[in-house]
Amino acid sequence: MTEAPDLDYKQFKRKVLTLTGLDLDVYKQNQMERRLRYLLERHHCQSFHSYFKMIEADPETRQSFMDYITINVSEFFRNPEYFETLGTVILPELLKRKRVLRIWSAACSYGQEPYSLAILLSELAPFRVHTIIATDIDARSLENTKAGQYSELDVKNVSAERLSRWFTQADGTYTIDDRLRSMLTVERHDLLKDPYPANIDLIVCRNVAIYFTDEAKKHLFKSMYQSLVPGGYLFVGGTERIQNAASVGFVSHHTLFYQHPFQSVTEERT
Repeated sequence: MTEAPDLDYKQFKRKVLTLTGLDLDVYKQNQMERRLRYLLERHHCQSFHSYFKMIEADPETRQSFMDYITINVSEFFRNPEYFETLGTVILPELLKRKRVLRIWSAACSYGQEPYSLAILLSELAPFRVHTIIATDIDARSLENTKAGQYSELDVKNVSAERLSRWFTQADGTYTIDDRLRSMLTVERHDLLKDPYPANIDLIVCRNVAIYFTDEAKKHLFKSMYQSLVPGGYLFVGGTERIQNAASVGFVSHHTLFYQHPFQSVTEERT
């Protein structure tokens, strides 16, 4: 039987949006198309049409596609030098102003990031009931976050002292302590469609915006600015910078940290 005519890239994106709710238009086209063609080769598909039929028919292949596209890659204390700044400068400053903090780990992948935040907060301000909102677009990632179980490779940046204090190890699996798990509120969230949580003291959104179009980035950073309380911070990824941060309202603080100032940039200029 002759295969139906190949779907072009635009048609493929529309089909994916209908099937999964994932809008590929928010990603840089050249970069995304290159990533997709790699998937076609890996699955021995000659066309977007045949690959779409595969992800449409097979839930496991569809989930692998979603994992690959939504960049589910993370680790504990990723870029340790910047987590050092977070733990020695940013969080202590915030904790001087407020007894308990409300933190959002956006696009949290499998949960290593929000649990890293929970460890820092528990060490800096124990016995306080902090809230960490852990969100991602991918349901399987959120299930992994709730389970709180990780491999030896996942915890490579965790010190032996912290492993002993905050994890239970059995048969090569490291399970997060229930005290940290209780700090997390785990929810599905689409950064480009859903409302943002309010009154956030710190947003950690790392290694996500680099894949977005300029228009999508503009929406992302403007919405995050509005989500933060005055004096709150946004912590971005190691290769990310906010172009024209002042036009959004942010003030660059330390490397990779942007602050919603107590007085807006616009007010300061008047």
